Amino acid sequence: MRLFKYIHWVAASLFGGMLLGACDKNDTPEPEPVVKSADKQILEVSFDQFTGEVYEINEGQSKVMVYVPWQSSWNLKPTIRHNGASIFPENSVAQNFSKPVDYTVTAEDGSTKTYTVVVASAKAGLADVESQYVYGVSFSDNFYYKLLKARDVATDQWERKLEISLGVTDASRYPNRDTRYFSNVLLVTKAFNSYLHTYSWETQSNVTEALLIVSRSASTTDSYWRPRSGSIKITSYDEAKKLVSGEFTNIKYMRGAAFPYYLTSGNFMNVPVEVQ
Repeated sequence: MRLFKYIHWVAASLFGGMLLGACDKNDTPEPEPVVKSADKQILEVSFDQFTGEVYEINEGQSKVMVYVPWQSSWNLKPTIRHNGASIFPENSVAQNFSKPVDYTVTAEDGSTKTYTVVVASAKAGLADVESQYVYGVSFSDNFYYKLLKARDVATDQWERKLEISLGVTDASRYPNRDTRYFSNVLLVTKAFNSYLHTYSWETQSNVTEALLIVSRSASTTDSYWRPRSGSIKITSYDEAKKLVSGEFTNIKYMRGAAFPYYLTSGNFMNVPVEVQ
């Protein structure tokens, strides 16, 4: 009898312990799952070599346009601020930005987004177009990259033309100038289904290959002069990424019979093109 009671007590104790353990296990809350972020946006772009760059981020096109002063070398070290877990290529590693460079941002959850970073720039040497007393004074403006845009337009049923606007040069920062702005507009006709040509001309009549815009506002729409001669060379036109690069030399303007010729030359790189 005592043995039976002992066995009953042991069984009851074991069963009670099992129930208590089960209750304790069920009462323990499950750990919250770790939610990894899917953020992977580029937020800001800057370079170690200089300050004052302007950047535009187009999320829809996954493209970053950066406008900078003209450089002697385009091996630049970027600092790219992003909200992802990592970026490749890595920050502060020099890249050749004479062409677009792709950067891939990886989020915490492993998803990725690739941006094309484009560095655009231009430079020009402009002759004195304002002073009637000091001729032949030329200057190179570090702010010439402030206006960089191009349009690929149809001029008629069979012909297309590039209109490349480069500027703005603020002449008020130079002696004997007022608040005028100067900008070159280069007009290049498509030939044999390509823009990759050198366009040179020499004439005594008005031509349409280039214009020098003179304006009292940054819109550069006041007035213009047509050049008598010059040369425009398109060195690359990426129709997929819509970017154009090239150079112009010895574009010769003449304000009037009583004034000498004014010359301008320069380069432009990765100017964004709007196709119309």
